[in-house]
Amino acid sequence: MRDFMVGNIAVGIVIIDGKAGTEAEFTAGEKLTVAVEVSQGFDILYRLKGVVGSNPKVPLFFMSRIDTVKLDLDPATVPAPPAKGSKSSTSDEYEKREQIWRDPALNKLGLSSGQQGISQYIQNLMAGSAWSAAPAPPNAAYVVFVTKYMANWMAYADQSRGRITMCYSWIADKTPVNADGTGGFRSTGTQGWGDENFDRVFAHESCHIFRAPDEYASSHCSVTSQAGHLHIENSNCEIANVSSVDCLMKNNTQALCSATPGHLGWVDRNNNGVLDVFE
Repeated sequence: MRDFMVGNIAVGIVIIDGKAGTEAEFTAGEKLTVAVEVSQGFDILYRLKGVVGSNPKVPLFFMSRIDTVKLDLDPATVPAPPAKGSKSSTSDEYEKREQIWRDPALNKLGLSSGQQGISQYIQNLMAGSAWSAAPAPPNAAYVVFVTKYMANWMAYADQSRGRITMCYSWIADKTPVNADGTGGFRSTGTQGWGDENFDRVFAHESCHIFRAPDEYASSHCSVTSQAGHLHIENSNCEIANVSSVDCLMKNNTQALCSATPGHLGWVDRNNNGVLDVFE
């Protein structure tokens, strides 16, 4: 997987439509919302690309397709969301919820289970004949699973696997968190962003695919840690940093700090007219 957001990028959106009559089933309106919000997420990245300067211009073009897979899986068979204060970042915790619905979806697409199936899907994106109208074949590709089945977190990305997972129900639920930290989505102590902000979450997670790090305090970031193809410090991490500013990677804000363009490969630090990632 290429680790900088430059060039032609193919994105496969897999909407995993749950069992009819259950909370995991998408309505027609929700499917349309996903399609519109993903498009607007690309627009956010295009606009932010434009603020870093035009000399040299950052070549960036997203091409996408949507695959909808219908499952007859009871959402009650997926483990409940992690209880408040018990969110685990181990791969096993994420996998035990995701594989229950992800692997049947991959199989319905004619692919293998697990990472092998994800890799096959990405390979199909890279070789897809559907891009004949694009300016050039894709240089990179990733897959986005959008589901109403339970996941270990509302949205997360795995750069090494080239995939994003987005729990639509969690993102859309704006139930507020109480003063004592309870409440939020299904009492997880975490409030969603609302389906109208799905685009911002999608853009944020897409930046993770290209190694841009989180900058908000609960991510346990560090201003001295380095990230991205160019190994640039995460200088906008908000922990003990009075100079931290709004940024897509800090609070899903439609703005960029000075560090994120470097993490994404959108810089020409020696001003020779060539992006550093191409040198």
